[in-house]
Amino acid sequence: MSLYKAFRTSANLMVAVGLLSLALAEGSLFYILIAVAGVSVSWLYEKNPVLNRPAGTIGALLCVAYAPLDYLFVTQDVIIAAGHLLILFQLIKLLSEKKDRDYMQMFLLSLIQLAVAAVVTIGIDFTVPFVLYLVFATWTLILFHLKRSHERSLRLINQADLPQEAREEKTVGAIGPVSYTHLRAHETSLHLVC
Repeated sequence: MSLYKAFRTSANLMVAVGLLSLALAEGSLFYILIAVAGVSVSWLYEKNPVLNRPAGTIGALLCVAYAPLDYLFVTQDVIIAAGHLLILFQLIKLLSEKKDRDYMQMFLLSLIQLAVAAVVTIGIDFTVPFVLYLVFATWTLILFHLKRSHERSLRLINQADLPQEAREEKTVGAIGPVSYTHLRAHETSLHLVC
């Protein structure tokens, strides 16, 4: 598996856990359905995002305009209305084209969503999303660091203009199980160098 594919998979799982934990904690069937639909569509159209930057910006502005109406006429609760706004923002981010900055914003939004879900949830049923989030967040941030380091190394050797497919191809096999023969080959090469 390539580093990029592992990162995108892990990032989607981390964001999905944060998004769905808030949608489930809030309890509205509408927001649960759009959260599941948004995560699914994002997963299917990962390489070709549904929204471009201008459409994402317009969507975010519409969400901000909707938030007071949601508070005044639907929820009449600041925390639930803020949760709805976070869900909508995250969906827009999921469906938009992403750069490193966008991934960082998505990670921050998912952390805030988990915190709001913790406030809204009463009981021990929050344990499962919390533990899943910890696992996926740790793995995602490690992969994000490796991805950025790989891109930095490509810039240093003047290969930063490589197409995305070529970048991904260079990292095939970087993530995955390590076999005993792979370890022996690595050990042998270390002995030859020393």
